Amino acid sequence: MQYVATTVDRLLKEQQQQGLKRIYVITTYVIGKERLLVAIHKLTGCKIGVTQQKMDTMKCLDLPGTACATSCLTSWNQGAVHLLEN
Repeated sequence: MQYVATTVDRLLKEQQQQGLKRIYVITTYVIGKERLLVAIHKLTGCKIGVTQQKMDTMKCLDLPGTACATSCLTSWNQGAVHLLEN
């Protein structure tokens, strides 16, 4: 989990330095990668694009150290990291 979060952080920094625009996609089943999303948000500070269903799931899980309102968004035109559900 830490490896993925660190890699996304490094790539986001490179992207910013080079003036590139990329989107990083993480796939999951209905419940699965929530802790990874939290780790990416904590390390990078960027919000994660999720579906309303995933937002509701994350609110129910109430993971320690995160608030969905500050770590996730349901607007797909913002944020460089997006979660897609299978």
